[in-house]
Amino acid sequence: MLRFESLDSFRNISHFITTRSGGGTDPYGAFNLCDYTGDDPEHIERCRSVMCGILNIPEDHLILPRQVHKTDVGIVEDVDFEGEYDALLTDKAGICIGVSTADCVPILLYCPEKRVVGAVHAGWRGTVGRIAMKAIRKMAEHYGCDPGEILAGIGPSISAKAFETGPEVAEAFRKEGFTGIYHASPKPGKIHLDLWEANRQDLVLAGVRPESIEISGLCTWSDPDRFFSARRHGVSSGRIASVILIHDQAD
Repeated sequence: MLRFESLDSFRNISHFITTRSGGGTDPYGAFNLCDYTGDDPEHIERCRSVMCGILNIPEDHLILPRQVHKTDVGIVEDVDFEGEYDALLTDKAGICIGVSTADCVPILLYCPEKRVVGAVHAGWRGTVGRIAMKAIRKMAEHYGCDPGEILAGIGPSISAKAFETGPEVAEAFRKEGFTGIYHASPKPGKIHLDLWEANRQDLVLAGVRPESIEISGLCTWSDPDRFFSARRHGVSSGRIASVILIHDQAD
């Protein structure tokens, strides 16, 4: 499991990003928590049990929403939370929130001053829709967080070198004002986009300090033994989970 160095220094939160755990040719690998991509429910339940054991929480305290590639941000107040969201926020201790990804960009957020955490799923649609900014603004509006005090970690996802798309997608980003994220492709009519940089720009525009943003730099497409990749394995495959949890003790 992977962690962000910038978040590891805080004793009152836990966070990590799962991997396939050497899943070989199995499209769901040895470890998968996502319950809506066709995996065996018993396998998912075993993985959830392991995850919650590591976190020392009941299984119903792990909240992973069904994601729909939109920009809605959900506020988690209790374990009965339901709905389709691509970002979650909470200030409740003992409830672990997270997102599931396989090439899309996972972002974990933490505001130490207000003890608020967030998890964001930013595919290209969410990124061009500025879901990262919307999550930061929701943290400010709902919890009173100062964006300048928020820390952000951009997790393993598809790199610019691997993310090839058509000109219509690039044009959508240009219309939103993203710069420096476009790279030429040797294939006619194709272009490479840097989603890491796009989300970094979005976070900075939302008020997060550049030095408070950590980018893992790990590409899901390029490391199939370690990560799930929807482009490589297909949509009927596992997902990595990026999760974050507030504990009761002080920082």
